[in-house]
Amino acid sequence: MKRIIKTLVGCHLIGLSGLVAGATNAPSTLTIDANQESVEVSDTLYGLFYEDINFAADGGLYAEQVFNRSFEYQNILSQTAYDGLTGWKIDIQDSKKGQVQLDQSNPLNENNSQSLKVTVKESGFKIQNMGHTSNMTNDSAEMSIFKDEKYNLSFYLLNENYSGKLSFHLEDGEGNTISNFVDIKVKSNPDWTKIESLNLTATETVGGKLVIEADGQGTFNLDMVSLMPNNYWGANEENWKYGGLRTDLVEALKDLKPQFLRFPGGCVAEGAYDKDNHYNWKETIGPIEERKENENLWGYMQSYGLGYHEYFQLAEDLGAKPIPVVHAGLLCQVRSGDLPAMLPSTTEFKELTQDILDLIEYANGDTSTEWGAKRAENGHKEPFNLEFIAIGNENWGQQYFNNFKALKDAVEEIYPEITVITTSGTLSDGAGFDYAWDIVHKRYPDTYVDEHYYNSPEWFLENTDRYDSYRRDSAKVFVGEFAAHAEGNATSRPNSLYTALAEGAYLTGIERNSDVVKMISYAPLLARVGSVQWTPDMIWFDSHQVMLTPNYYVYQLFSNYIGNKYLTSDLQSSTGLYHSVTIDEGLKEIYIKVINVGDESTTLDINFEQFETLKNKAEYTVITHEYIDAVNTMENPLNISPQQSILEVNEDAATIEIPHHSAVLLRLGYGDSAFVAGVSPTLEKNIDSSSITHSILVTGSIVVIILISHIVLKVKQDK
Repeated sequence: MKRIIKTLVGCHLIGLSGLVAGATNAPSTLTIDANQESVEVSDTLYGLFYEDINFAADGGLYAEQVFNRSFEYQNILSQTAYDGLTGWKIDIQDSKKGQVQLDQSNPLNENNSQSLKVTVKESGFKIQNMGHTSNMTNDSAEMSIFKDEKYNLSFYLLNENYSGKLSFHLEDGEGNTISNFVDIKVKSNPDWTKIESLNLTATETVGGKLVIEADGQGTFNLDMVSLMPNNYWGANEENWKYGGLRTDLVEALKDLKPQFLRFPGGCVAEGAYDKDNHYNWKETIGPIEERKENENLWGYMQSYGLGYHEYFQLAEDLGAKPIPVVHAGLLCQVRSGDLPAMLPSTTEFKELTQDILDLIEYANGDTSTEWGAKRAENGHKEPFNLEFIAIGNENWGQQYFNNFKALKDAVEEIYPEITVITTSGTLSDGAGFDYAWDIVHKRYPDTYVDEHYYNSPEWFLENTDRYDSYRRDSAKVFVGEFAAHAEGNATSRPNSLYTALAEGAYLTGIERNSDVVKMISYAPLLARVGSVQWTPDMIWFDSHQVMLTPNYYVYQLFSNYIGNKYLTSDLQSSTGLYHSVTIDEGLKEIYIKVINVGDESTTLDINFEQFETLKNKAEYTVITHEYIDAVNTMENPLNISPQQSILEVNEDAATIEIPHHSAVLLRLGYGDSAFVAGVSPTLEKNIDSSSITHSILVTGSIVVIILISHIVLKVKQDK
């Protein structure tokens, strides 16, 4: 499937799993009074955290199809002399026709020191790139090739003495040709020459590979071999001057309506094992061929085709505030242990400090400044309007806070308008956590504290009141990384409905405490099937398809329907429901979110008091499945997805069904709201009838039922 799988909505008869299975508990009652105490909801509450883990960039969000295009690849876990050929395949049977070797004698530039020297003895010598294959193998073709789409081929060529032509085309994994051929006659030139704007048009939708065939004799060098789809996100836009992103993945991110984007890590921002391994933003901007590739602490190389400029641009396209995470002078403490930190008195720390100041200038400076001019040169004349910057990722201890103070002071001396974010380490509690908050309360009550925790679903259910007791007169909370981890190891923890519902229950507490918790984001965001270092992950993908998890859909239910005020309400239930009620005073809409993790369904009677007249139609959206441990898969991506019904509304009370194992949203308009039921900007997406049939009939546990047969709303007017 080329496009992202869309959700099935807008039906009165809906294919749901298990709504009629399981016992029904006694009715529950929810009373909502418009005049009750309320809390302002943060306008940056729900966002995204992006880290290059699970091959989220190269082979994922970044649209480049050639793997190891610059021959700079290194296997950081087990280096060999042939790492630079990773992703490339040279048929050993062709060894009599020619041979290749990695060459550093004539580099393209100082950051791209290695190229591929090709010596051709007989015509027909072939070199193939297999794309971003699972686990970096070269035995399958996994470029994302779609029928009738055009792919822009470019490369750098240095001709020593080769005479003849080079031919380029695409093949599938079995060696069948799936595109036109593009031929070029190689000219003699002692300098590197860029060959570009060569178009290959695909004839099939299939996993593919790029084939380069030499029809001549002699020696030449190749570097920066690129195959970029013409329809990438940002194509033909100056802001995406150096290439763009995979459109279906960006659409999945955009559908979450994120209010911020935290990047580039995570542990990636810290680096590990060696001080040169930390993320240096200056190496990730400007012309692609001049960006310096870096070793990723997750076990693979980063091409930096997706770099800092692209992160800022992505945030802008998503309508999200950018939140860069910068190095604090300490390598990843989890991995690097007692390796010495950069100390504020050292030259290297002063250089780090200047890098951070330069980053802010790059984001916000006008074109008269050095780095503002570089931003404009890279395609974005206007500032990116950076408001936040995070110092460190999961650092802790006295040395971290010594470094934090020095960096915070340096930033605020020049940019007092920037909010500098600190961190509380890797855990939700413990000595290090308490130490961090004690320092913050005493010294930095004006900042945000980035809390990270990956705990069991049961922990999330038991801690929905976590922030009820947090101090209101001190620093705010940024939950930069969270996820419910069911049992399993690092690569086998499931994205189940149970974990999604536990997270949803927790988010009701986040909304209730939005005066303290200003930001929250799930982690990790992306994972390529077969190339995973960490689970669970919100969005999964392969070369041709995007699969959204139950965790995505539940998070989307909250992030799409936030409101600007949380209303205190009273819920009476023996089922153990979790709930949140928010309103958007500008749109005049009410959002009631209810989570039921239990095995019993219930009828929820909702009483509205002191509201203006409600609209005569409402929307009811439910995410559920008969089995609470159910998951979505690439083969059955709609096993669990939002289902929506439009409901008739009468006067002054509402009764809805809360299925077992469910997340439910009731959306209503009031007064002169322009709300029209069934016009949800994100949850209503069209899919073809074959996808609808698949979603209803794919398993025997799914039945077609009527969600709601009756609803009455009763409203008491102010007098």
